[in-house]
Amino acid sequence: MKNKVIPNPILPAAGVRRNIAADGGAGPPSGGQHDDKTLNPQGRVLSDHSTPSDALMRCWRPFVIGTFNACTVREGARLVELAHCAEERGVEILGIQEHRRVHTDDRIVYRRVERCMFITASAWRNEAQAATGGVGLMLGPRARKALRRVYHHTNRILIAEFSGNPVTTVIVVYSPTNVAPSEEVEKFYEDLATAVRDVPAHNFLAILGDFNARLGPEDAPYPYHDSTNRNGAYLMALLMEHELLAVNTIFRKRTGKRWTFQDRATAFLQNLPIDDGPFTASELARAKSTVREGKSAGPDGIPPGVLKYCDLDDLILDFCNLALLHNRQPDIWSLSNIIPVPKAGDLYRGIRLTCITAKVYNRMILNRIRHAIDPHQRENQNGFREGRTTAAQILALRRMIEEVKKDNLTAVLCFIDFKKAFD
Repeated sequence: MKNKVIPNPILPAAGVRRNIAADGGAGPPSGGQHDDKTLNPQGRVLSDHSTPSDALMRCWRPFVIGTFNACTVREGARLVELAHCAEERGVEILGIQEHRRVHTDDRIVYRRVERCMFITASAWRNEAQAATGGVGLMLGPRARKALRRVYHHTNRILIAEFSGNPVTTVIVVYSPTNVAPSEEVEKFYEDLATAVRDVPAHNFLAILGDFNARLGPEDAPYPYHDSTNRNGAYLMALLMEHELLAVNTIFRKRTGKRWTFQDRATAFLQNLPIDDGPFTASELARAKSTVREGKSAGPDGIPPGVLKYCDLDDLILDFCNLALLHNRQPDIWSLSNIIPVPKAGDLYRGIRLTCITAKVYNRMILNRIRHAIDPHQRENQNGFREGRTTAAQILALRRMIEEVKKDNLTAVLCFIDFKKAFD
């Protein structure tokens, strides 16, 4: 239910019980009236009776809404890019999750981005003091003019109301993850249920969010996933209680059009055929063959030649197996000597010297996992792979440059390097 822009013509079912309740001065007033001062960025008071010029929803005038987990838009460039993408796609209302902008002094912050308006409720900080979460709205010109009020329900729930016939209420949410404590998830859905009940029954209601949920065929007509997870069960209970619909699961579409988000963890490889038993003498001999003589010693002061010419194989093998099987590595293995080698100007290239026994240990692990990882690498990746060089890429680049020069064309080459890689 995220990263998918979808038109939503579906109105809430008639008779759904919703009532207006005050929320500490941040929400609409009690008693079912909407005559308080607007909280929009211009600070103007708008009438409850929409005029044709500012109405968001009108007959024969569709508009597009969507939701997007941005992971972060703290940088101004990413925010501008997001505004351009929304405007290019004609998205008038885009719910944003995980913007990670912290502004604890102001519950709601408004910011003009190009022709759009970016409205955010503050993110929060985790135990490591890193910015986390945060919900917001990216409004196009039409939605911005129709905005009546925005109010902060919780840190994970932001509510906005727009003029129109009917009035449009948009709730933006960011649910706890599927591995979060059950108490936290239950509290979120209790708060969301309260927000839904507070919306007048005649309003058009759209809930945009990242629910961190999966709905399976037992709960949805045309789902993408094979089963419903824990968060999906909470979501399904909310939908049934308030007669709402998970819009992207009610249309018969091909599978590739049903998914709204692919978890980054799905690309991880699991249960690879990698030996995790004790190292053998042959593995040690293979690792020792890669040790080059004449190199400097690391923090342990042992030069590489000692391993090659001294009969220490049994001792080193037992030492490495103790580290592998019982996770008892020496503290000195975590240390390294950094030797700065001068480059052009006042720049230096850092050379890192580690313990020779740690190098042998790491080499034996690398030899074990390499055969399982290599088949999953990109075919055009030659760097840091055994038996391969970058000669093929250099040759291909030279051929392209020759063709460009021959045809008198313009070419742009992009090289990427990491700044302060050793800091």
